Amino acid sequence: MSYKEEQPNIFTNIILIFIMAILYNTTGLISATLLSSSNIAISIFIPEGIALAGILIYGNKILPGIFLGQLLLAQFEWSISLASIFISIINTAGAYLGYKLFFGFKLNKTLRNPKDIIGLILLSVLILQPLTAIINNYILYLSNIIDAKELWLHTISWWAGNSIGQILITPTLLLIYAYKQILTSRYIIFAIVAPLLYNYILQQYFHITNIITLLSLTLPISIYISIKNLTYATILVSSLSIGYVYMLHQAKHILLYQISINNLLITINVFVLSHILLTLLVGMYAKIKRYS
Repeated sequence: MSYKEEQPNIFTNIILIFIMAILYNTTGLISATLLSSSNIAISIFIPEGIALAGILIYGNKILPGIFLGQLLLAQFEWSISLASIFISIINTAGAYLGYKLFFGFKLNKTLRNPKDIIGLILLSVLILQPLTAIINNYILYLSNIIDAKELWLHTISWWAGNSIGQILITPTLLLIYAYKQILTSRYIIFAIVAPLLYNYILQQYFHITNIITLLSLTLPISIYISIKNLTYATILVSSLSIGYVYMLHQAKHILLYQISINNLLITINVFVLSHILLTLLVGMYAKIKRYS
């Protein structure tokens, strides 16, 4: 290969690394400031979903972007230190492990079959996030950033927030990438804006905060859309979930109602996981039936 043929690839890789670093850092700041009620409970850690989707789509070349994004994010949370460097390395290694295991298990990044979705979920929840949560929080403990009393709750919260970030965001981005040629911008915008407005009306105008009531008013819509088009449904569910979590945390901040961190995390997990898991599984089943 000639120098002129290599040069565009090098330039493209640098751009991809830069974009990943910016996306990781920016969405990390959003997660830490808007989707968190304390320094312990970050309910949806969006960067983890972006990082896993990015490496599955573009490969190992974006690993430096994940490292830089996490390192920049650490400056906001703990300042640059040996702990933040180690955590950046661990998160980058976690993304690489996810890449190797995903394709090692012969899963398809276009999520064409139920095994691809189920495999992605199990990989995140049972392997990637437990490992990174335990190691990273032990690093924070050894660095005296958290104490022994916080270690257990911080580890569970880290695992839950990162797992939900991957379960929610990674399939959405993979499906958008796989079907980008047939998606239309107006439907994408509608799938993002409509659930935010709907959620705002339910919680702010009608003051509906009961989890069962909210699920009964939102879940049927998500499932119906997933039967029609799974990609749009995952976009809708991601927007709905992020909007719900944001408003729930804001309600806690301004003391509209009292809720403990444990109950807050349980409520969020039930709402988000009910939507994304049912949407993915029902949508995939409908897709298989449609083309069988």
